[in-house]
Amino acid sequence: PECSPGHKLAAKQRSYKEKYAEVMHKRQVNMYERAWDEAIRREKEMCSKAAKEAQEAKEAKDAKDVKEPKELQANAGEWSGGAFHTFMVPYSTSFGQDLFLVGSCEELGCWDVIRKVPMGWTEGNVWTAKVSIPKERGAVEYKYIVAQGDRVTWESGTNHVLEACEVGQRRDRWQG
Repeated sequence: PECSPGHKLAAKQRSYKEKYAEVMHKRQVNMYERAWDEAIRREKEMCSKAAKEAQEAKEAKDAKDVKEPKELQANAGEWSGGAFHTFMVPYSTSFGQDLFLVGSCEELGCWDVIRKVPMGWTEGNVWTAKVSIPKERGAVEYKYIVAQGDRVTWESGTNHVLEACEVGQRRDRWQG
């Protein structure tokens, strides 16, 4: 009896399961498409940053008041005006999120999220930023933040501390 209440219920449940499976498949496809778009966006951003840095380097080379790159002290990684510090932190972002650096000195935005320093994503979900900070700054405090649109999440815990005279790479851990 195809018209029995039990058969109708089973057919309705089967129909709901099929619709559910279809909706879940569409969601998954949509999620993969958004992830792909995010990967492309980040790749374009990295290329744009690299082109901008190359242009800035060219302009700096052409400017008379800036030292030539050969005068860069390669071992110390510093110009006479400041030391280059590379900040690195592993962090797995969600779709649309980016990491930034803020801190107690002018070069790190003076704790102002509007003046935050953008970080670039690298393989292994390690975010990096290279900033020149004058040695005279002494101890500089900083934190990492995650931004997605207007929403900002600050790293919890104590501030990281950098001695501006200590040139090099800083590999930190996100304090969640």
